[in-house]
Amino acid sequence: MEDKHIPYLIIPLYYLYYVDDIAQLMSAKINIVRLRIQYDADTIRHVAESLEWAAKHRGLPFASLLPNIPFSDEQVYSFFMRFLEQLKDV
Repeated sequence: MEDKHIPYLIIPLYYLYYVDDIAQLMSAKINIVRLRIQYDADTIRHVAESLEWAAKHRGLPFASLLPNIPFSDEQVYSFFMRFLEQLKDV
Protein backbone atom coordinates (compact mmCIF):
# COMPACT_ATOMS: atom_id res chain seq x y z
CA MET A 1 0.00 0.00 0.00
CA GLU A 2 1.38 3.40 -0.89
CA ASP A 3 2.33 5.22 2.31
CA LYS A 4 1.21 8.61 1.03
CA HIS A 5 -2.42 7.43 0.97
CA ILE A 6 -2.52 5.87 4.43
CA PRO A 7 -3.00 9.06 6.50
CA TYR A 8 -5.83 10.15 4.23
CA LEU A 9 -7.57 6.77 4.21
CA ILE A 10 -7.53 6.73 8.00
CA ILE A 11 -9.74 9.85 8.08
CA PRO A 12 -12.82 8.09 6.68
CA LEU A 13 -11.94 4.92 8.60
CA TYR A 14 -12.57 6.75 11.87
CA TYR A 15 -16.27 6.82 10.99
CA LEU A 16 -16.27 3.03 11.38
CA TYR A 17 -15.27 3.24 15.03
CA TYR A 18 -18.69 4.68 15.82
CA VAL A 19 -20.98 2.12 14.19
CA ASP A 20 -21.90 -1.42 15.13
CA ASP A 21 -23.46 -2.31 11.82
CA ILE A 22 -21.79 -1.20 8.61
CA ALA A 23 -25.03 -1.83 6.68
CA GLN A 24 -26.64 0.93 8.76
CA LEU A 25 -23.84 3.31 7.84
CA MET A 26 -23.95 2.32 4.17
CA SER A 27 -27.61 3.32 3.97
CA ALA A 28 -27.16 6.61 5.85
CA LYS A 29 -25.85 9.89 4.55
CA ILE A 30 -22.28 10.40 5.72
CA ASN A 31 -21.75 13.75 7.44
CA ILE A 32 -19.47 15.29 4.84
CA VAL A 33 -20.26 18.77 6.18
CA ARG A 34 -18.59 17.84 9.46
CA LEU A 35 -15.58 16.61 7.50
CA ARG A 36 -15.34 19.98 5.74
CA ILE A 37 -15.43 21.76 9.11
CA GLN A 38 -12.72 19.57 10.63
CA TYR A 39 -10.31 19.53 7.68
CA ASP A 40 -9.05 22.10 5.21
CA ALA A 41 -9.73 21.88 1.47
CA ASP A 42 -6.28 20.50 0.70
CA THR A 43 -6.72 17.61 3.15
CA ILE A 44 -10.16 16.81 1.75
CA ARG A 45 -8.69 16.80 -1.75
CA HIS A 46 -6.05 14.30 -0.56
CA VAL A 47 -8.79 12.16 1.03
CA ALA A 48 -10.66 12.09 -2.29
CA GLU A 49 -7.48 11.25 -4.23
CA SER A 50 -6.65 8.47 -1.78
CA LEU A 51 -10.16 7.03 -2.03
CA GLU A 52 -9.89 7.11 -5.82
CA TRP A 53 -6.58 5.27 -5.50
CA ALA A 54 -8.27 2.72 -3.19
CA ALA A 55 -11.02 2.23 -5.79
CA LYS A 56 -8.34 0.90 -8.16
CA HIS A 57 -6.83 -1.40 -5.52
CA ARG A 58 -9.71 -3.53 -4.31
CA GLY A 59 -8.49 -6.43 -2.22
CA LEU A 60 -5.86 -4.57 -0.22
CA PRO A 61 -5.95 -5.00 3.57
CA PHE A 62 -7.76 -1.72 4.27
CA ALA A 63 -9.17 -2.92 7.59
CA SER A 64 -5.64 -3.31 8.92
CA LEU A 65 -4.99 0.44 8.72
CA LEU A 66 -6.59 0.97 12.12
CA PRO A 67 -6.59 -1.50 15.00
CA ASN A 68 -9.83 -3.09 16.12
CA ILE A 69 -11.93 -2.17 13.09
CA PRO A 70 -14.54 -4.95 13.30
CA PHE A 71 -15.19 -5.08 9.57
CA SER A 72 -13.71 -7.03 6.69
CA ASP A 73 -11.50 -5.52 4.02
CA GLU A 74 -14.38 -5.87 1.55
CA GLN A 75 -16.75 -4.00 3.90
CA VAL A 76 -14.18 -1.23 4.36
CA TYR A 77 -13.68 -1.05 0.60
CA SER A 78 -17.45 -0.71 0.07
CA PHE A 79 -17.57 2.00 2.71
CA PHE A 80 -14.70 3.84 1.02
CA MET A 81 -16.59 3.79 -2.28
CA ARG A 82 -19.75 5.12 -0.60
CA PHE A 83 -17.71 7.81 1.16
CA LEU A 84 -16.08 8.84 -2.14
CA GLU A 85 -19.45 8.98 -3.87
CA GLN A 86 -20.88 11.26 -1.20
CA LEU A 87 -17.73 13.37 -1.07
CA LYS A 88 -18.08 14.04 -4.79
CA ASP A 89 -21.75 15.02 -4.37
CA VAL A 90 -20.95 17.89 -2.01
